[in-house]
Amino acid sequence: MVKSCGKRKKMSVNESGLKFSIVSLHASVFLCETKKRPFRNPRPSHTGTACRGWLRPALVSLALLCATSLPLLAQYRESRIMEMDSQMKYAEALAICEKSDDLPAAMYFAGEYYFHGRKGIPQDQKKGKTYYLKALNMLLPLAEGKDGDALAQYRAARCLEFGKEDMLGAAAWYAYAAEGGNAKAMTRLALLEKGVKTPYQEVMDYLKRASELGDVDAKAWQGAMLVEHKETQEEGVKLLREAAKEGSPVALARLSALCYLGEGGVEKNVELAVKLLQAAVDRGFSEGIGPLEEVRANLPPPPPWKPEGAPPGFGFPGRLIPYEPVTDKLRANLEKFGMRAGWFVRDPIPPSAIPPEKCPDRLPWLLHAPAPSRRPVPMVIYFGGTGEQGTDLMAHFRQTVVFSEVTAPAFQQKRPCYLFAPMLPTDYYDIMPHAPGEPPHLTALICDAMYAVIRTLNNPPVDTNRLYVTGLSRGGHVSFALLSGYPGRFAAAIPTSTFQSPSLIPADRPGDYWLFLNEGDYGRKGMKETLDKTIGVVESRGGEFRLSTYPQGGHDAWSKAWREDAAWDWMFSKSLRRPPAGAAAPARAPTPTCTASVPGKDAKTGPQYGADGLDGTSYVSAKPMSRGDWWMAEYPRPVSGKFTVETGAPGGKGALSAGRVEVSVDGATWHPAGGFNNGACRFELRVGVRFLRVLPEPATPETLTLRKVTVIP
Repeated sequence: MVKSCGKRKKMSVNESGLKFSIVSLHASVFLCETKKRPFRNPRPSHTGTACRGWLRPALVSLALLCATSLPLLAQYRESRIMEMDSQMKYAEALAICEKSDDLPAAMYFAGEYYFHGRKGIPQDQKKGKTYYLKALNMLLPLAEGKDGDALAQYRAARCLEFGKEDMLGAAAWYAYAAEGGNAKAMTRLALLEKGVKTPYQEVMDYLKRASELGDVDAKAWQGAMLVEHKETQEEGVKLLREAAKEGSPVALARLSALCYLGEGGVEKNVELAVKLLQAAVDRGFSEGIGPLEEVRANLPPPPPWKPEGAPPGFGFPGRLIPYEPVTDKLRANLEKFGMRAGWFVRDPIPPSAIPPEKCPDRLPWLLHAPAPSRRPVPMVIYFGGTGEQGTDLMAHFRQTVVFSEVTAPAFQQKRPCYLFAPMLPTDYYDIMPHAPGEPPHLTALICDAMYAVIRTLNNPPVDTNRLYVTGLSRGGHVSFALLSGYPGRFAAAIPTSTFQSPSLIPADRPGDYWLFLNEGDYGRKGMKETLDKTIGVVESRGGEFRLSTYPQGGHDAWSKAWREDAAWDWMFSKSLRRPPAGAAAPARAPTPTCTASVPGKDAKTGPQYGADGLDGTSYVSAKPMSRGDWWMAEYPRPVSGKFTVETGAPGGKGALSAGRVEVSVDGATWHPAGGFNNGACRFELRVGVRFLRVLPEPATPETLTLRKVTVIP
């Protein structure tokens, strides 16, 4: 005798039947296998007679299994649907229904859900009627006859009433179901005949009987009828509240009306009316969908929320927690760029202040820290584009140019800084201010995350007067949004592959920008006109707006922009206070007109690209140049200061082997300025000049690649 090791769970009929079916299936397979093994026939059997001894019992067992298991499986699916329905898990129940088109109950519930609507299931009466008619065809054989099932009769009546709008047919089937003891049918029949040919007291008696049999809606209708008469209002409200507690949508809707109107001895409460009517609609009271919007419109505005400390966007509190899971690939990228990862989870904010659908409450982020120091350093905040958004930080490494540049030892030695990279959410939340100084919710969350991280950094501390932002595409939009929404908080921005509207530039502290675009984007309809206006507004209000374009199509301007040493020098020269000691502060020299004795190789390498100050573009002569050839820049006004002329690629390849630079005040008399050393010529002039020319003097003709001519006044 084997003793039980613990309490055995009591199974329902459906569970035990399903378990029996599975055991029977395993037994049939075992029977086939065990009877098959002892048989050995050295000759092939074409008639199969040798196998009949074991095959016939197996087939009989399998047939019995199918006969017993299929009805049980159907019962199990129906019980699951009803269980989900009772728990208000309507979407899960509907998923089972739509996969069970052979089950009358499934088609019936699908019709109910779509026709009347449920929480999480939008109302769709056309689709609901389709399911009602499918259910009706399967229910009628179960409902007809002397021994017809009362539940099937009730469901068939519902299908006729709502699927075919056949009220007479529905009433007949409700009557059959009511005679069979179906409480819901009694309730519906009483309501259909109320005020037509049935006296009031008979209707009430009928509803009372249905209520005693377990239909909570019958109790609700009793209460609703009693509330209509002053002498029975108190009793009616009591029944309505009891039915509402039991989940009756009818009771919830009627109580909502009483709260909204302040009738029936119920105190007027519009907010409670909305909650009650919403609960009724969630449970299938489709008649309340329209009134719900009307009631909501009359809700009093909520009192403005006032946080105890800093408001959102100004350091509202939250938690920094480790990022998980850290996969092997993510760990490799973090180690490669010297980064750590985490989450910022903002403390709860009332939905009335920031609706959840308008902004998440958390952001994942990456952080690179410079070498330890006591001296405050800047922080660069970087935003990826649509391909680098979400919650999986691996996506942040789809674009790594900014990571490679800013975390490189040479960059950090010249410009020590933190690199903070919050990841934008996938959902397209509003990221642009509606007006200057009115930041959207997402930028407030970004700032709260930034301040939470800054508060933990003290070796070195962050210089909050030198917070810089940069981003690509959608991340470029966010860069603009931060300077527009929080004027005077960020010292400078380098947006790429994006644009800004002039209407979003703050009147005070408009900001400093260097925007990079490809000609493909810049040439889009209306882009040049919009940016011309934006530049004019920024400069008229005391800000700086530089615009540089690369002579190529496509969207990717960031890969070249973040490799521009001049752009980083410009950014790191900016501060909300005075320029930091020792930082380069390149002023803006006028743009010259450029010509050459030999044209450029193509439209992307013409003479003008030799003096745009960018490493990503160059003048490249169409053929080798020798003594007598030249490249010349003519400035609109005299310029003086430190001049730099660089040739060849950034790595030194293609640098001019020999040559000199000359300058002129009038273009007629020329003076030597300096020669080339390792492909570069540097000199300083205290007297203004308007002309500068490069004269190649190679031993043999060479292609001139003029990468950059810059002037720091």
